[in-house]
Parts: sequence; C-alpha cells; structure tokens
Amino acid sequence: MNDTTTTTEVKQRRYTIHAREFGRRPASVSRFRSLDKAAQYIRDRWQGAEYIDGRDVFHTDFCQYRLIGFDLRDIGKLGWEEEGGHSWRTFAFNEPQAAPLAEDCAGAKGGAA
Repeated sequence: MNDTTTTTEVKQRRYTIHAREFGRRPASVSRFRSLDKAAQYIRDRWQGAEYIDGRDVFHTDFCQYRLIGFDLRDIGKLGWEEEGGHSWRTFAFNEPQAAPLAEDCAGAKGGAA
C-alpha cells in the first residue's frame, strides 16, 4: 500500500470459479469472499477424485470448473493411492471452519472466564 492508497481501496482477496458447460460459451463466473464458501460450492457439485484434471481444475459430467486464486490443496488433501500396481488420485475436503463462539471471543480478549 502506498501513501495515497486508503484501506477502503485495498481489495479483499476473492476466490473465483469459472464454470463452463461442455460445448458452450462463455463460462459463468462465481466469486466468493471466503475459502469456506468456495469449498461449499465445490462440494455441492463434486463427483469424486476421478474427476480431477489438475490442482486448479475439475469437471463433472457436464461442466468444467477452473479455480482462480486458490486450488484444491487449499480446501482439502490431494494425494495418490497405490495397490497391486494400480494407482489413483484421492481427495478429502477439509472440515469447514466454524465461526468462533461469543464466549470464546470474550475469553480471548481477556474477558471474564
């Protein structure tokens, strides 16, 4: 931030998902202010780890999704499994972050316990 920039001019980080139906244009764009909300959008469409095309791309039977500003590693654990000479991709979503409870906030700020 330079001397002429105010805090209201600083953009909040956004997480963007471009969804393009196969054979159609243009992509629809969804923007989220929190990683948890972006993760929930993905969970609602998720068809399994076999649909992952890369760290920032996955698809369903009808649509391809490109993640901008984050990737699948930010919202879950991406890995590989092997057995009997075969390997496959795995993915497990992180648990959503819960909002702090009012009593937790009071205790953290030095309030009465």
